[in-house]
Amino acid sequence: MQFYGAEELIIILGVSKSHAYKIIKDLVSDLAKIGKLSPKPGKIQKLYFCERFMLDPKECDKIIQKQKKEAV
Repeated sequence: MQFYGAEELIIILGVSKSHAYKIIKDLVSDLAKIGKLSPKPGKIQKLYFCERFMLDPKECDKIIQKQKKEAV
């Protein structure tokens, strides 16, 4: 998984859907300010997200996988 969408941010951060989309919008805006683009609408690059929130990408992926398994 290269990108996270709102659903992944909800799982990782425990925020509402609207707040997850606001976080994505703010991070994409920050990327644009430094001349980088987010190639997928409504998504943010996993590594950039984890870097900004000081999270380990591997741990984030584990949390998402665990949540998705529990939902089945």
